[in-house]
Amino acid sequence: MTANEAKWRDDLTGVKNREAFLRFKEKLQHMLDPDGLEQEFAWVLCNLNDMKTVNETMGEETGDDYIFRACRMLCKVFAHSPVFRVGGDEFAVALMKDDYGNREGLLLRLRQQALDHLAKQDGPVLAVGMEAYDPAKHRSVDEVLEAAGNLMDEDKLTLKRIRADEIEAKEGDSEIIPLERRRLLDEMFAAFAVVAEGTYVFLCDMKYDYSRWSRTAVGTFNMPSEYMYDAGYLWEQRIHPEDRPAFHRGMDGIFFGGSRDHDMQYRAMNAEGKYVVCTCRGVVLQDREGNPDYFVGSIRNHGIQGQIDEVTGLRNQYGFFEDLRAEIRRHVRQSITMVGISRFSELNDVYGYQFGNRLLQTVGRFLLENIAGSGKVYRLDGPRFAVVGPTGSEEEIQKKYDLLRARFRDGFTLDDKYIILELNAGMVRVENFDIDDRTVYSCLNYSYGESKNRRQGDLVVFRDYINTENQHWIVKIQAIRASITQQFQGFSVFYQPVVNAESGRMIGAEALLRWENEEYGMVPPDEFIPVLERDSLFPELGQWILRTALSDAKKVMETHPDFIVHVNLSYTQLEKPGFVDTVADILKEQDFPPDNLCLEITERCRLLDPEDLKDVLYQLRARGVRIALDDFGTGFSSASLIRDLPLDTIKIDRSFVMDIEEDEKERELIGYFASVAAIYHTDVCAEGVETENMTQILRQYPIQTFQGYHYSRPLPFGEFCRWVEDNDG
Repeated sequence: MTANEAKWRDDLTGVKNREAFLRFKEKLQHMLDPDGLEQEFAWVLCNLNDMKTVNETMGEETGDDYIFRACRMLCKVFAHSPVFRVGGDEFAVALMKDDYGNREGLLLRLRQQALDHLAKQDGPVLAVGMEAYDPAKHRSVDEVLEAAGNLMDEDKLTLKRIRADEIEAKEGDSEIIPLERRRLLDEMFAAFAVVAEGTYVFLCDMKYDYSRWSRTAVGTFNMPSEYMYDAGYLWEQRIHPEDRPAFHRGMDGIFFGGSRDHDMQYRAMNAEGKYVVCTCRGVVLQDREGNPDYFVGSIRNHGIQGQIDEVTGLRNQYGFFEDLRAEIRRHVRQSITMVGISRFSELNDVYGYQFGNRLLQTVGRFLLENIAGSGKVYRLDGPRFAVVGPTGSEEEIQKKYDLLRARFRDGFTLDDKYIILELNAGMVRVENFDIDDRTVYSCLNYSYGESKNRRQGDLVVFRDYINTENQHWIVKIQAIRASITQQFQGFSVFYQPVVNAESGRMIGAEALLRWENEEYGMVPPDEFIPVLERDSLFPELGQWILRTALSDAKKVMETHPDFIVHVNLSYTQLEKPGFVDTVADILKEQDFPPDNLCLEITERCRLLDPEDLKDVLYQLRARGVRIALDDFGTGFSSASLIRDLPLDTIKIDRSFVMDIEEDEKERELIGYFASVAAIYHTDVCAEGVETENMTQILRQYPIQTFQGYHYSRPLPFGEFCRWVEDNDG
């Protein structure tokens, strides 16, 4: 993030700050005119209740956590509106468009969450006021804000009355935990957490039924907070209905029946709505008089099998993500290097899996011993490790990696076998905290993939392979990932015509993805697809692109029934189990004829196993879908692929077309490509056609279709439809 961007962001929450709020308010005021603003809007003002009490009794760290969680509540409820932190515990939200139309329902949802937290005596409680702009009533934006503020103050008094009534009702029933007992609870929790590797710790003060739970457990199972009254009841609601009676009996035994220990297994629902098997073990600690004082224990989530890798003894991928989230939350700058063993599967095939495990242990031990206490080592998936440490210079990290490569290239003996290893490595720096762990991992995966597939194992630093704004790129990737989870907000599909080479008549179009927002402008796909294509969210984006392209194509087919829409595929889509069925389901859902769809495989598909690729393409062809090979003539493409794959079309890469007016050798290459395609009855499309002279040269060869700026640049769908109308006939 640049210094200019940072000045508009709040350090704790990452949302826009008071300065950004004042700037936004000023812009909104300029939009008002005597007749009123055409676009409707409303302001929501929010204030955290009892923050002084929270800071005094639970500490400022918990207070900051409440502020952060309150901000996340607002961002989730008002997903399409800008959120501002305008003061210590105050927020403002400007509602427009969809959120404005749904404002009453969204406000009700936010108030219900506040009441839930109030009833549980845990979690942020927001007082809220909302006022919609009415030109007959409000002369300025400030008047709208003032009215919203008055409503917020009224809501604050209402919440305080509710709280007072609840405390009065609870007198004689239970008490608020004293500060000294709370401090003791924290000290004991910290001690137990040290020895609870791979499990979630919980500690309950039985005199006050006040508990502290592992933060990881809270996130995994969507519990209200680390600190909770009546945690047993809240946890019971997440337990499978069939297991709940046994759990309830166990808790009654602990709290009322004199039981001293607890050991049972049950199913609990995680934050994704799935039940996972958990084993819970706990003991009761007594006070000096022999009365139950504390109930302490741990929960093992068998759904993630703990956080220790059984082969190497290192923390595993789950531990890596947990630690990464914590470090981002604490704003810790760090470098993360992913190191992997090349051709590991071949070693497994030759020497067996037991030897492969010994090899992983050897590499893991070497990494652990050579970071010399300056960082952490994790075993990720397969033969890959993560080394996390302070953000040293690139030269230092490069030097360490060179020594590591040299060590394994020199060879070593393991189980009487002499082994030489080649490594791959990618690195990303975490120096900006407006991102999440999954974005970091996507960037790390990308740099590792570049090392493995393009750089022969050289260390690839993520920021070196983007553009002049690389210092902001990881934040941009975060914003693009977030758009996928927000109903693909900011994404659009443009269309570039594909025309008949002889007549110039439009016969189809290629669907091209774009992403745009106010901060970053228009971002073409080649700047983010290579980074995101191994991301867990990418399949959702791919399906959205296909649905959008088919829906738009159906409109064109009303007047041009032979229209063919071309949609690009990523290699990660093709390798995903069930991809062919997914395409078939979307075709059926859209009621779209398969022979009007052409799926284009790209240069990066070379990363797939050739037989697997062939199998998927044959299945698609069997369902009537056309297949095109894009980027023909580049590293992926060869004559053997035309022979081996079920292709309808090859698309000659624009790099071979751009110089055909001056370069005879390029023309000869074009002729060679087209001749090879003709042998296998495969059509040819020339990309990058930009001049009339190019078309005259290309028509000398057996090329069926053209695509390029000579006919049209990529267009938004509305403009594309107008282009079709203007060029009919």
